[in-house]
Amino acid sequence: MDETGILEGKGSNVTWLEEVFIP
Repeated sequence: MDETGILEGKGSNVTWLEEVFIP
């Protein structure tokens, strides 16, 4: 899970969501 995308608030929000639902 890329928590960095969440903290930085970049466009990685979609990426971490996909990793949460599809690990």
